[in-house]
Amino acid sequence: EKAIEEGLQSTLPCRFEKKGNVIYDVAHNPDGMQRLNDALSHLYPRKTFSFVIGIGKEKDLKACLKNIADKAHHFHFVQAEHPNSVSPEELAATLQSFSSCPYTVERSIPDVIQRAKGKDEMYVVCGSFYIMKQAYA
Repeated sequence: EKAIEEGLQSTLPCRFEKKGNVIYDVAHNPDGMQRLNDALSHLYPRKTFSFVIGIGKEKDLKACLKNIADKAHHFHFVQAEHPNSVSPEELAATLQSFSSCPYTVERSIPDVIQRAKGKDEMYVVCGSFYIMKQAYA
């Protein structure tokens, strides 16, 4: 019974996991991004976020970004150290095709997370399992 109780209490890392002012979520496709948007809207109905996001090449970039754009006041585009990752520049070009939301092309995922910690605003790290290895600390 104890093992069952412990199992029911456990959660997988990076599944809408909040640490300080940073939410880690492995949403990485349009459906996952929509569910992330729904959760953010439900829990933080009047809030916008800075998104730290990197996405795999096989994903529908435009749909992923569109599904969270209404909750974003800034995007930090990153690229995981994996050959399947889209460049931050391609993410920026995709965003610009439908939105004027501000963005930054970032070179270091850990640096973005370090700068985010302790700020008043909330950050959401999402888009790929690949970036979590570098972001989640």
